[in-house]
Amino acid sequence: MKSAKYQEFSLSKFWKNKSNNATMKKPQEADTLMQCPTSMVLLFILSLEAVLVSIIEGFIIYFHSLVFAQCKFTLDTLGFGQADLIYHGIFIMAPIYQLFLYLDALRQRNIIQLFALIIFSFLMVCFSAIQTVQHMTYEQAGCNLDYRNATQGNSTDITSSAYDFQDDIDAGVSNIRPFEYAVASVIGICFIIMLGCSLKLYNLFHWNNYLSHTFTDLRLRNALIAWSVVAGLLKIDFFFIFAYAIQLVPAAVIGYTDILAFECIIVYGISLVGFLLGIHSVRNENMKALTGLSTIITFSIGYFVYRLYTFIILREATADPFWLTRYELIFTAMTMTLLSITTLGACLICIRNVCLKKVRILESFQCVCTTCYMHTATMESASSIKKQSLDLEPMVTAQSFRGQIY
Repeated sequence: MKSAKYQEFSLSKFWKNKSNNATMKKPQEADTLMQCPTSMVLLFILSLEAVLVSIIEGFIIYFHSLVFAQCKFTLDTLGFGQADLIYHGIFIMAPIYQLFLYLDALRQRNIIQLFALIIFSFLMVCFSAIQTVQHMTYEQAGCNLDYRNATQGNSTDITSSAYDFQDDIDAGVSNIRPFEYAVASVIGICFIIMLGCSLKLYNLFHWNNYLSHTFTDLRLRNALIAWSVVAGLLKIDFFFIFAYAIQLVPAAVIGYTDILAFECIIVYGISLVGFLLGIHSVRNENMKALTGLSTIITFSIGYFVYRLYTFIILREATADPFWLTRYELIFTAMTMTLLSITTLGACLICIRNVCLKKVRILESFQCVCTTCYMHTATMESASSIKKQSLDLEPMVTAQSFRGQIY
């Protein structure tokens, strides 16, 4: 009896001391994290990148409009002009979306979301290189945009004396090239800086969200990681499905083979439904919503594989409507195929955890870690009121966990 009372007293004293130590500033806490020089430097770099890319892309759009203005107004000129504007719009939105991903990772102090940011930034670097190469094809074609009469790869098209405003076209192209190289350079340099800063942020975030909690069942930790992976992948999926769908807008004007005029609406509409199902399933561990999302992803994999075949297949030079947009379409379709496969795998793991292993985070998660920084501001203020009753009361409960993984 004495031993039991002594153990109870020791345990109570231990948790009271730990709760007092919990008021100490940790690098992972929100206020100190925002004061961290590395996080602020990276925030400044990503903000500067978004501003610089927007300004430079604005100049490129201006000079491209001058080049298109010298061409005869046809459906091909209108269609490829729309496609060119769409690609620049995607490139303006990409660093802005990257900035929001970083702010979200900073808010959650979640290492999985930091990895999602790095993956997105790497894909943006690849897209910048592909866009630079693709725009050289645009500039090489000049006003010869009718693929039915085009001789792709003929570098004499843009220097042909048949154009009345050839000097203006040449001047526009010469003005565009430095800006295109500048965009690719800015994105590449910022990505390298971000990798360096991410090493420091990794040390701050580390895996404490998943490894330092006092789990009653270690399966909860694996389930927590799986749900976080699904949430991170959904954020990347959302941007690239938008980037893919919007590229199909001028399909009817350009005459894309086997692509419906309203296919972009169907793709984005179904993807938006899937994204909303994903949000609901992640926040509530809803198996019906997650099953619906998995079904949509399964069909989308088949769709993107078919579209990859459509874009990659070789055609006659006079019957190839993708000759000026092929690289971007292949890249976004391939990216979505890989992301869809990865997201489906993560969803199936979550379904297995809930349905077979009976692991539900929102029902079973209890943590009494003193270093836990997943608790909300409400719990933090309440802890000062209930400080006397903190003996074995968990700092993080299932309800407070709801906003952690998304």
